[in-house]
Amino acid sequence: MADDENRVIEAKAKEDQATKCFKNVCGKVSGKKVTGAEHRAITLKELLQVKQMVDERCEKEKWVSFLGEKLTPEKVNLYDVNKYIILPVTVKRQCSFVEMVATGPRQPKWFVSHWWGEPIYAFIRCVQQHAEDHKLGEDTPYWICAYANNQWDLAGVNDELESTPFFKAMELSEGTLSILDTNGTVFTRIWCGYELYLSLAYSTDKKWTVYTTYEAFFKEPVMKSVGLTEGLAPIDDDGELKQAREKSFPIELLQDALNINIENAEASMEDDKTKILQHIGDDVEKLHAVLKGRFAAAALRLTLELNDNKGQEKMWLKFLKALEDSRARVLNLDFGGCMPFKNVKYQQHLRTHLPWDSLENLTLSFRKLDLDGKKITEMLKVWPFDKAKSVHLNLRFNIISSEGAKGIGEVLKRKTSTIRTLDLCECEIGDEGAMNIAAALEVNKSLQIID
Repeated sequence: MADDENRVIEAKAKEDQATKCFKNVCGKVSGKKVTGAEHRAITLKELLQVKQMVDERCEKEKWVSFLGEKLTPEKVNLYDVNKYIILPVTVKRQCSFVEMVATGPRQPKWFVSHWWGEPIYAFIRCVQQHAEDHKLGEDTPYWICAYANNQWDLAGVNDELESTPFFKAMELSEGTLSILDTNGTVFTRIWCGYELYLSLAYSTDKKWTVYTTYEAFFKEPVMKSVGLTEGLAPIDDDGELKQAREKSFPIELLQDALNINIENAEASMEDDKTKILQHIGDDVEKLHAVLKGRFAAAALRLTLELNDNKGQEKMWLKFLKALEDSRARVLNLDFGGCMPFKNVKYQQHLRTHLPWDSLENLTLSFRKLDLDGKKITEMLKVWPFDKAKSVHLNLRFNIISSEGAKGIGEVLKRKTSTIRTLDLCECEIGDEGAMNIAAALEVNKSLQIID
């Protein structure tokens, strides 16, 4: 009780300055009550307004962290925003921050999983980049717990997990945006682990993306953000653009992901950890496998494209082992234009370590690898495509000629073929090659689309 009273006293001491800045930046207070925290998503525009408030007030008011250290806007994290902005602005109404800006309920489009200790500059930069990559406007609603939950009354957070705003908001969202701080602290927090569980192991129909920041150097250091997506993002016209977009993702963070252990994760409240582990129950090993597999799949191409790294092959095989153990049902791997993958050794490694026992839908891109007819034939004849229920194969921009087309035809003639789509654009198969493919299609029962 004393702690609650102290929070009110502290918030009221900052109320005038916080409210004045809030009104200048955001305009008049909405005053709209929104029932159910899961319906309190915040827009990117409003996040940028929070950043503006930090910029205007932090140094002027000499903000300090909970450790008593002087803050600059670049160092301010969500704990600090809660202390200096959210609580003072909402102390009079005792409501959530979103209820100060929203005109009504908002269904979240994306659920954001993150660590409160990450600087909000980095956090907001990740949301901006995610919105840009997914062609979303500034009014797109993201669900972020600090702004959605009433920080004066967190009783709902302590409900049974499936009744919490976190669970409900994730159910309403089309996917999860995981934001990784540069030290990978997210991997050590129990709530972040639970959110990943709901995104990856619990739900199978949700999208998942992971974003982080890195320092780029031009005339001076600049903070940039980069994200990994499953398949192409809306901004990616093709695999080459996806490759260019993702190539700056720090491989070290993906390596850290292979050490995830939810059972060793930390929690601000020990009861939370107990409750979450009980909810996950026997699925904990499945969760570890799924998480590591997702990060491993994202890391494969990046690993092959490392320059002058003596541990490259060891790292590659470690990621492949995680992928093999993941029991993934759906997999989308793009090696288009990845010249190291021309090495048959790496092709054999991948072929051997895919999770064939569980795989249902496999999408592979081997476009633009400078593979001729002989190499294509040798590659495809040893791939056990029939082990997956549905295969989508992209071979475009390889000059495979009629010889390669004949080899492809032999694969398509297999009674057990599960190839559903095949892209042979710009492969120069010629009339003879087209006849070979056509003859194969007379007996093939699986192919649905060919380009």
